[in-house]
Amino acid sequence: MRRRFIIDLDIADDIFITNKTWTTGDYLSDNSHSERQLRQSRERLWRDRIDVLQVHSLENHDQVRHWLAQKKAEGSVRYIGITQWSPEYYDTMERLVNTGTLDFVQVAYTILTRAAEQRLLDACAANGVAVQVNIPFEKARLFTPVAGQPVPDFAQEMGIETWAQYFLKWIISHPAVTNVIPATSQPQHVIDNMGALYGDLPDRAMRERMVDYYAGLTGVADALEQPPYPGKKYGGVVTWPFPQPPQRT
Repeated sequence: MRRRFIIDLDIADDIFITNKTWTTGDYLSDNSHSERQLRQSRERLWRDRIDVLQVHSLENHDQVRHWLAQKKAEGSVRYIGITQWSPEYYDTMERLVNTGTLDFVQVAYTILTRAAEQRLLDACAANGVAVQVNIPFEKARLFTPVAGQPVPDFAQEMGIETWAQYFLKWIISHPAVTNVIPATSQPQHVIDNMGALYGDLPDRAMRERMVDYYAGLTGVADALEQPPYPGKKYGGVVTWPFPQPPQRT
């Protein structure tokens, strides 16, 4: 369906496509699995070149990064990167960023999970490495403390209409952040998320005010103790039609 959508709109060469590879192959230096993944992605998307290909969760990253460098030199991959969501790996990511061999990193960074600010984001900015942020809503757990509450007036003055836009604008206003990937299984949430592209971005003082306001709300301290996607049975597979009532993902 994704390929059909791209083909029907004739935008295959206009959209910026990122993907991941994570396999180790049948032995340590076996790249055949990654080769098949790249070939399949190119065939499914009708693309000769994938814009960004990343080592998923740093899986066998030394070997895979070497392979990715070859693909970049050949022209089948435009940019290469690494991904990881856990702060315990940020030292490793910072070291790899400082080698000057990466174009992208994908990292978890939210209004509650800010470990990437300590050194990693600065290293990316210093080395010209683009930052792609994943899990911006902490798997929907950020929304529980604000359920039924409007965003504060000071946020509305910047064009922020929803809490999703509140969380997204806070992230993308960091100077080192390039883009955010808020996964969702609900089309209306895509529209909501896109609203974060409009209006002013908060400056440093406003970002601090946004953090303080959210941190002061009841239940925020326990938000990350909830199971992922509170109140929803979500196994990571999007199905059609969607039988569940609309909820943030």
